[in-house]
Amino acid sequence: MLPVLMVGAACAGSGQAEPEPSAGSGQAEPEPSAGSGQAEPEAGASLPSTSPAEAVAESVRSVLQRDPAWGQVYARARPSPAQLRRLEAVEPEISVLVVYGEWCSDSRREVPLYWKALDQAKVRFETAFRAVDRSKTGPGLEDLEILYVPTFVIRREGVEVGRLVESAETDLLSDLLAVMEGGRAGVLSGRPELGVSAVQKR
Repeated sequence: MLPVLMVGAACAGSGQAEPEPSAGSGQAEPEPSAGSGQAEPEAGASLPSTSPAEAVAESVRSVLQRDPAWGQVYARARPSPAQLRRLEAVEPEISVLVVYGEWCSDSRREVPLYWKALDQAKVRFETAFRAVDRSKTGPGLEDLEILYVPTFVIRREGVEVGRLVESAETDLLSDLLAVMEGGRAGVLSGRPELGVSAVQKR
């Protein structure tokens, strides 16, 4: 289990409709529950964590307190044994920043799968999670040009080598591993207008 930094930010409304779930997934995405009566966290507030081994599970519980629909996605996520082995082999020079929105259906589809993989694999690299509102801004994000969430920013020795934006080209873990292992670089996305990925010759 890896050290995880989980930073929350309150979400604000906007007039934009959320994207529909991808066709052919076989399961409709649950809608977030309304009127739960629970307050959103203050912007920039750190969500509780205990030991590094418990940080991912604690962050999941924090999100579940506000939106149990995330827990349904987490519960049915099934990373493959091969993907978990490859994650465990990723060098510690790699780090990942996950920028997501609790209000975003794309984040709800992708981020719990990554959480589940981190729960099941003994990885050596670090991941930081950053929740944003619909402005997609916040301290430390100014230079990252976050336009869509979720965005997974992958760095090697502190230098960005690639990112996944909004949705995967194939599937989330396969695309992340392709960048982590050096086979892909640039922007990967299931949206053609966003995916300007480059294949690196090894």
